[in-house]
Amino acid sequence: DGSMQQLANSVQVIIEFIPDAASSATASPTGRGTVNPQLAGGWAQDEGPLTLTLNGNSFTGSYPYRDGRIMGAAAGNEITGYWMQSGSAARCPTEREGTFYWGRLKMKLNSNGDVMEGAIGWCDGPIEAPQRWWRPR
Repeated sequence: DGSMQQLANSVQVIIEFIPDAASSATASPTGRGTVNPQLAGGWAQDEGPLTLTLNGNSFTGSYPYRDGRIMGAAAGNEITGYWMQSGSAARCPTEREGTFYWGRLKMKLNSNGDVMEGAIGWCDGPIEAPQRWWRPR
């Protein structure tokens, strides 16, 4: 009857809801409220100045140390994503965004809006190395 042939040629379709630009600029995909605009802007860190840009529920950023970049999702007072550099203490077995030197990050803005604290990890390892970013004076 051809049923085995039909099964072998089946295709899986995944449909993902992507909110329109107006709602994504304020709503959080995790339901933790709106993205705090204070996350964006200039920050200081141990590797030098960092600039963070928000685009709806996502963020990107850069810092000069080893051509550093960050990217990921923003929700409420938090950002979660990845850092990437041209070199690091550990070389990952897989490439991400054009480099083998990357890791995960998670940061949270304090109630004053002047400090972000969290941690980073290397490659897909645990996020456990403390990080602190502060507003430059």
